[in-house]
Amino acid sequence: MHTQTSNQKVFENVKFALGKIENYHHSRNIANLQDAEIALSASLREDSEYLDAVFYSGVLMDLMGRSADSPPFFERILKEVKDPNLISEAQFNLGVSYYHRYGHEYLNIAESYFVKVINSTNNRALKKLAIASLAQTYAMWMIPNAAQKELIKNAQTKETVYNHIKEKYSKFNDYSKQITLYSMLFIGNSKEKRKINAIIKNARGIALMYYSDYLANDVKSKLKYLNKSLTNIKESEKLISNDWAYICNLGSVHWRIALATENKTEQIREYEEAIQLFNKVITSLRPNYGFAFYELGRIYRTKGDFDKAIEYFNLSLGIEDKYREVSNKTVNNEKGRAERNNSSFP
Repeated sequence: MHTQTSNQKVFENVKFALGKIENYHHSRNIANLQDAEIALSASLREDSEYLDAVFYSGVLMDLMGRSADSPPFFERILKEVKDPNLISEAQFNLGVSYYHRYGHEYLNIAESYFVKVINSTNNRALKKLAIASLAQTYAMWMIPNAAQKELIKNAQTKETVYNHIKEKYSKFNDYSKQITLYSMLFIGNSKEKRKINAIIKNARGIALMYYSDYLANDVKSKLKYLNKSLTNIKESEKLISNDWAYICNLGSVHWRIALATENKTEQIREYEEAIQLFNKVITSLRPNYGFAFYELGRIYRTKGDFDKAIEYFNLSLGIEDKYREVSNKTVNNEKGRAERNNSSFP
């Protein structure tokens, strides 16, 4: 693999793709990513050894919501390059791509890559991004998987799941405090600092949200965690606007506030806000996103609109599971609850 290409057309195609990726970050218009994919695919056909074409193809797959297709590009870089800086960049992006698949097995892999970057890189900005991303990984890991949700139903085994949630929350807190301190000391360009702060605020938001699901003891406590969660996720979305993941998280926390509030007017408003946010994702930010369909199904199930819920669960199941970021078993379990007219949460 080489860092330069003698093929001018390949060089121009990669340059064009990078411009389109940058445009996407500003506009969130996915047509930019589609144009970038065409250009990068052409580059790889012409010169499959050109490092930039390989690296940015991996980045692009993750941006397009095809995180399952991203690792081979970065794994190839790890095998074929010797530059420690390039290795750290590839490891970080591998961590990001596995994080975006969300299952416990993938979060475990993401953790290993972020730890490698933290322990090896001399790039201060990349190290801080890895720390923030690791905190976010532990926050996401708080969600019980399908097997753990079964254990929760049994009074004798549910404590093991609660201990898992507490353990991941504690690890999130450790790295959150670490990156907050680093961010105050960090002298770098504002774009890097903004990204780091957006990740950690999002991490804090989802950690508080998932903590409220199982460990908040009463409605008042639950709403306290959820309102703090909402504040943090809104701040992350202000830092990096129209990010599909942040918009999904906003939708999820508004839905939980609807469930927790006893004020009917506020409940209706929060439900509507949650539905609008997920509709924004599936219509423009990440069309046909399987997880957004799944969350909409859960929202309508808890509202008691079981036919609408089943419709969205079927839409979610229509997306190949490796691109859905929620397992067939989990979606089918929720669909079954809707078929039984079960509106309970979680």
